[in-house]
Amino acid sequence: MNPLRNGLGVLTLVILAAGVAAQEGTLLRYQPSKEPLIYRKTHTMKQTQNVMDMKIITDTKQTEVEVWSVGVTDKKDLEIKAETKTLEVKAKIGPLGEYAFDSRKDDNDKGSALGAALTPLHERLANARPTYIVSDRGKIAKVEGLKELLDDVLKDNPLAKQFAAGGSEEAMKLGLTEYFPLLPEDRVSSGTRWEVPFEISLDKFGKAKGKRVYVCEGEATVGKRKTIKIRVATEMSFDLDLDVGEAKVTGKMSITDAKGTIHFDPKQGCVVSLNNEYTLSGDLNVTAGGMNIPVSSEQTQNLRLELLEKLPEEK
Repeated sequence: MNPLRNGLGVLTLVILAAGVAAQEGTLLRYQPSKEPLIYRKTHTMKQTQNVMDMKIITDTKQTEVEVWSVGVTDKKDLEIKAETKTLEVKAKIGPLGEYAFDSRKDDNDKGSALGAALTPLHERLANARPTYIVSDRGKIAKVEGLKELLDDVLKDNPLAKQFAAGGSEEAMKLGLTEYFPLLPEDRVSSGTRWEVPFEISLDKFGKAKGKRVYVCEGEATVGKRKTIKIRVATEMSFDLDLDVGEAKVTGKMSITDAKGTIHFDPKQGCVVSLNNEYTLSGDLNVTAGGMNIPVSSEQTQNLRLELLEKLPEEK
């Protein structure tokens, strides 16, 4: 018996076993789709602001149904041609009152102060046909067809600019990252953790810096689909520097609470559902008419993305 040979044999088995273990888990990648993907996006926001002795409460809800045709570019990135099918907005903005928009109606408000500012924006968004260029791991390379669509509507329209986060391509990309979790380079299994830092400057709006922390919770199901369930928490601070014409708003807001869940279909290579909620709090200063007005602000945002089997029936 040759003990050295036996020892090498055991070592080889250990190395092979380690190699097999390294291959365990699931590789998550976005993939092109033979059939269009139908998504419903829902974004709600509740904000409370204390201005001197006055409390201002804002509630908004936006629901959008979008169809994605997902192909591949020459550089092997995904090319997603999106089409907005329906857009519905409901808002109650403190003393400014209530506002509603429904792309299925022909009589949306244009007469009130809110309607005059916001309806032209939502009419454009309701007819949007943007193209998203996205890597197979979810990095947003380009958003085409939105900034150009909105430029003239946002000009000299500070309220609409707030609703569009400034309207720049960077703002569009930042909004889209909410629905495209960046996938890790390696395979995942239950307990796998990864972080995605970000730092973005939005023209005439401010700077955001933070990270998203993802934890894989293993296999799950949504309806008949087998998914990988992922927990996500967002950390962010936002330095606000917003010029709204007659007033300027500066200050810092930070996420104080965050939680989220993602279900990813590894076979089809797409998000099946996403639910992300976070609370932003901070102190702001509004400069207007030669006065400096301190404002404490807290807002809770909830974002949902659902993959639908078919287009919802018309109301």
